[in-house]
Amino acid sequence: DAGRLRWAALIHDVGKLEIPEAILNKPTGLSEEEWAVVRRHPLDGARLARPLESWLGPWYAGIAHHHEHWDGSGYPMGLSGEKISAAGRAIAVVDSFETMTSARAYKAARSTMDARTELALCAGTHFDPTVVRSFLAISLPKLLWSVGPLAFLVNVPYLKWVVEGGVRTADIATAATA
Repeated sequence: DAGRLRWAALIHDVGKLEIPEAILNKPTGLSEEEWAVVRRHPLDGARLARPLESWLGPWYAGIAHHHEHWDGSGYPMGLSGEKISAAGRAIAVVDSFETMTSARAYKAARSTMDARTELALCAGTHFDPTVVRSFLAISLPKLLWSVGPLAFLVNVPYLKWVVEGGVRTADIATAATA
């Protein structure tokens, strides 16, 4: 299961192949028409990955569900709560963390601590609170190393602060329990 979830997570955005590059890399806000194109990528991805459905099993649904929100405000189907596949709920958290901590054409990268705080604050609205709690339970050094040695090195100054009980760590714990 872990291997198949990993594969679903790796290919979850394959539907972005259907989005014109001008929209995908646009440095400014998107128009409503452009957002409509972007919001199709989970279903486009599920269509493109359909040959893998029997092999991925229940983890295949994560491709279509990764932009669904716990409170039902996501897309493409407006699913909520446990109607969202376990894969979709897990991929949503990890994908959001990766998006927040990576530089994009339209935004600067956020620190790991800021991204973890944002996940905690959105638990119960955007994200399954149980999945967020599990994600936040991953030690910061292990998490940073898993996203790559460069990310680990960039965040080393924060590690000493976390070990010493920085205020942000307390903020994350408080938000996660809420």
